[in-house]
Amino acid sequence: MTVSLYRVSTPVFVRFLTSLSKILTKAEAHCAADGVAPETMLSLRLYPNMYTLTQQVRETLRYATAAVAYVAGLDEPTPAGGMESFAAVQARIAEAIGFLRAVPADRIDGLENMPVTIPFDGGERTFRAEDFVIDFCLPGFYFHLTTAYGILRHGGVVIGKADFRGEAG
Repeated sequence: MTVSLYRVSTPVFVRFLTSLSKILTKAEAHCAADGVAPETMLSLRLYPNMYTLTQQVRETLRYATAAVAYVAGLDEPTPAGGMESFAAVQARIAEAIGFLRAVPADRIDGLENMPVTIPFDGGERTFRAEDFVIDFCLPGFYFHLTTAYGILRHGGVVIGKADFRGEAG
């Protein structure tokens, strides 16, 4: 059985970015209810040498959009503005989801063996498209998404596995 490269990427990214958006809505409500400054929550990190919540979200978005952009032969989206507020973070997530949804399956499917070259550590790295998406982008995406979730839990936001998977109301 063949699984399409589109199916293992774009719908997965959209689903989990949507759940991230919902989790961040809960985080914003938590801040309002508990008197936590939003910038405090957005700047939380699990350890001093780790990325902040906003940096984790930025990387989550970057892995998702890069996976689709590089395989489809498109430029990676360059988001406007920073992520200094929950509204700005939500706007960036919405931009990423919009970009992902705008790329049709036929721009990705059938290109599994195409070489994909990305800038990497001051040089370049080349992958087969399938390996780039499955072995590089998906793990990076889930790593930063999970770390963002962990930061929010550490910050006291009441969320669980169903929220992470996008199954919570």
